[in-house]
Amino acid sequence: MARKPGKKKTQFRKNRQARARARPERSLTGVEGDWEEEEGFEGSERIVPPGQDERQRDGISRNQALEGIAENTQLPIGRITLIRSRLCEVDLGGEVMTCQLRGKFKEISVDQRSVIAVGDRVMVEQQKDGTGLIRELLPRTNELARISYTHNRMAHVIAANVDLMVIVSSVHGPPLWPGLIDRYLVVAHHQGLTPLVAINKSDQDEDEEIPRCLEEYASLGYQGIRLSAATGEGMDELREWLRGKTSVFAGQSGVGKSSILNVLKPEFELETGEISAATNKGRHVTHSASLLSLEKDTYVVDTPGVRTFDPYDLILGQVEAAFPEIAALAPKCRFQNCEHDTEPKCAVKDAVENGTVLERRYRSFRSIVE
Repeated sequence: MARKPGKKKTQFRKNRQARARARPERSLTGVEGDWEEEEGFEGSERIVPPGQDERQRDGISRNQALEGIAENTQLPIGRITLIRSRLCEVDLGGEVMTCQLRGKFKEISVDQRSVIAVGDRVMVEQQKDGTGLIRELLPRTNELARISYTHNRMAHVIAANVDLMVIVSSVHGPPLWPGLIDRYLVVAHHQGLTPLVAINKSDQDEDEEIPRCLEEYASLGYQGIRLSAATGEGMDELREWLRGKTSVFAGQSGVGKSSILNVLKPEFELETGEISAATNKGRHVTHSASLLSLEKDTYVVDTPGVRTFDPYDLILGQVEAAFPEIAALAPKCRFQNCEHDTEPKCAVKDAVENGTVLERRYRSFRSIVE
């Protein structure tokens, strides 16, 4: 059957048993030590057949690939709440159904380790045994993704179709890490998500780090909030931020994402963990992302903690856009494609030297684009 004019043909994987290529020699940070981070998903938590992880990058996005095989299906629409092995849970208006993915979706060629993620909207056909078959995947409005460290040159999509990104940090155990906040802000800006910088464990803020950090981000146009899962500080304000939205909680292991959600709704009973006394880092307790109903029309995504976060497939201008103080100066650089590194007559480097741009923010910017 002839394809519609101007429509890209969906590509399917040819070498289904291809061996996964080695990890790239160079991450966005360029720091090999940061590769210790776990994927956050268990190794089997992919709805693809074993040994068939390799997909070809052909420039066709996930949404374009789905357009090429879309059918006029009239079935109930639900949202994926959890992915387990080759099955997933789908919320169909309050009823949660265990579903499997239709075979055709396992073969499309995209640059992501899986064609589904928590938060995806899907059409489900109920089977005789009470389980469901995902017949159609609907396009995404946005996605929180990073480089996959186990699937070469692919994106690890943590959550899809969200409105608000709550970037959770803490002041102690683990210590405050503004550079990681910056990385999440880059993705939030690129994907059109509203970011909220949330710093937990305010009851342990003996050195008044939280006000200084939030003031810095406020000066750049980013809103923030101080929280304490232990005392309840800021929880009412956070609840107002979340109301009527789908929000994803992202941040380091041990900052208290699950603890905060347990305070907001004790019925969640999410597992929490202690901080390692040896490393002062959090231990991985949340192993997979999950979409949870907080209240009517309000959903939250609890995600595994990270030890680093490398934004996926961004160009220089997209990173600059999330650093407004750098983006404002970039047009004044001598070279149009200035990377603000070794180039002469760089307005950004001049601003760092005279204190107009914070040296910390400049180093953070460079660590992402290197």
